[in-house]
Amino acid sequence: MKAKGKLVALLLLTTLVLLAGCGQQPAPPDPANEINEPQAEPEPELATAFMVMIDNHAAARPQHGLAQADIVYELVCETGITRFLAGFYWRDPVRVGPIRSIRYYYLHVARAYDLPLAHVGGNMDALALRAPLQIKSICAITNAGSGFFTDSQRRRPHSTYTTSERVLEIATKRGYAQKGLPTLPLGDFSATEQAEQVELSYSSKYKVQWTYQSEAGHYLRLLNGQPHLTAEAEEIVASNIIIIEAPVKTVTVPVDGVQSEIKLLGEGKALFVRDGRMAQGKWRKEKPESHFQYFLADGSEFTYAPSAVWVQQVPSLERDVVVR
Repeated sequence: MKAKGKLVALLLLTTLVLLAGCGQQPAPPDPANEINEPQAEPEPELATAFMVMIDNHAAARPQHGLAQADIVYELVCETGITRFLAGFYWRDPVRVGPIRSIRYYYLHVARAYDLPLAHVGGNMDALALRAPLQIKSICAITNAGSGFFTDSQRRRPHSTYTTSERVLEIATKRGYAQKGLPTLPLGDFSATEQAEQVELSYSSKYKVQWTYQSEAGHYLRLLNGQPHLTAEAEEIVASNIIIIEAPVKTVTVPVDGVQSEIKLLGEGKALFVRDGRMAQGKWRKEKPESHFQYFLADGSEFTYAPSAVWVQQVPSLERDVVVR
């Protein structure tokens, strides 16, 4: 009987241990009760934003750093050649260039950002406008030669470069306040007109195409039918393409000779392209200190998709732009 009692006790103890062990097993997670940790906000790669005048002559390609720009304005310079006013903040371009000279209408755009602007001289009216507009000029010719270098593999005047490190070092020494790029209003895009490909004709030898890549949700930039690659062999893409109409007038002036005049203060027609679709509307810019405002045909404000923005100026939407 004693042996039988010991056996019963042993079985009972074993059962209790097993039950206790089962009780310690974690219950399967209930998705409804999971706590989602908040995602950390992305940090900009640069301590402060800055802007650069980037060359777009055929001899200047491929450019350095252009694929890293958060905002790019492509405006006609002279004789159908465009230049880029590029802003950097969220992504570090490291090396940028080739860098060229400013025109007054680029300053009308840059003034609203109030950021350091790297450039190589400019025509006379643009240089004279720097002080009245309080442009934070970092100029290779007039005030910051040490911030630039030349590439012996490129021929002048398409051989001047800078780096983000050099620009920010000069900005810090001058006591420029650190600031980022403006926060853009994000939102849905209800346009229904298809825009799988957008072609802009600046001259018979220079055509820009933006081709929608649905899986990635952005547009790939092409020049004359070929992907526009940077010197780092990076494709240039953007999620927001804004095309503004602003006529170009070619004039001859003392000292500088032939130059373009573009009125970017006022308002005009615009096309807005994102998500494989397009909407019509208008742009407005009241003064150099104010940013562009963009409105759809119904009067509502254009809202952006996340990622890069390219603003393309053309003399005529009807003549220079084809949307498919």
